[in-house]
Amino acid sequence: MANVIPVYIYTDRMLFAKALKENGKEDDEIQKRLLLFEKAYQDYLMHPQIYRETLLNNSSTGDYRRIINAMLEKHQNYSVLQQRLVFVCMSFNPRLNDYFTAMKNAVQAVNPTFKCDRAERELIGNVDPILAAVLKNIQAATLVIVDLTENRPNVLYELGRVQEAKKQCIITAQEGTELVLYSSQFPVIFYKNAEDLKEQLVKSLKDSLPKIEE
Repeated sequence: MANVIPVYIYTDRMLFAKALKENGKEDDEIQKRLLLFEKAYQDYLMHPQIYRETLLNNSSTGDYRRIINAMLEKHQNYSVLQQRLVFVCMSFNPRLNDYFTAMKNAVQAVNPTFKCDRAERELIGNVDPILAAVLKNIQAATLVIVDLTENRPNVLYELGRVQEAKKQCIITAQEGTELVLYSSQFPVIFYKNAEDLKEQLVKSLKDSLPKIEE
C-alpha cells in the first residue's frame, strides 16, 4: 500500500458534529473526533512540506471519489513509511565504517526505538538492486543522514532524491572534505572523528526524532 494517509479536515465543526450525531455517535466520541481533526489541521499548517498531497473537496461526491482513486493509484508504488527508520546514504569505503557505527550509536542514544541502517553491502557491484534499495529506503525513512565524505557521485545523486522527496535530512562530512556540486545554502555537520560525529549528531537528532513516549 502506498504511503498515503488521508486526513479529512472539516471546517464547519457544527455541521460535522451534527452528522456524527445523526450516525449514532455519542457525545464523548464526537468530541474526540473534533479534537483529532483539529490536531491534524494544526499539524498540516505547521509542517505542510511533509504532506505529499493536499486534497480539497470542492466537487461532487463522484468527482471526489475519482480524485482519491487517482491519488492512490499515483502513489501505489511508494514504500510504506517506517516511522522508526533512520536511513544513511554514504560511501561504502571500509575506512568509513567507524563513522556509520557512530551514526547508529547516536540514533540509539537519542531514541533506541529507532533503527539506523544503510543499503546492504552485498548489493555492491549490482547497480540496479542497490539503487532500488536506496530509493525504497529513502521513501520509507522518517529521517535520512547523508554523508558527503569522498564526494561519491552516487551519494550526491541520493542527496538529490532525498531533497526531492522532502525528507528530513541531516548532512555530514569529515573535516577537510571539499564539497562539490553542492549548494552551500544547506547546513553541513563537519566532524573530526567518529566520537565527534556522534556528539554532534546526538544534538541534531534531539531536534529531529520524536521523543520517547513515557
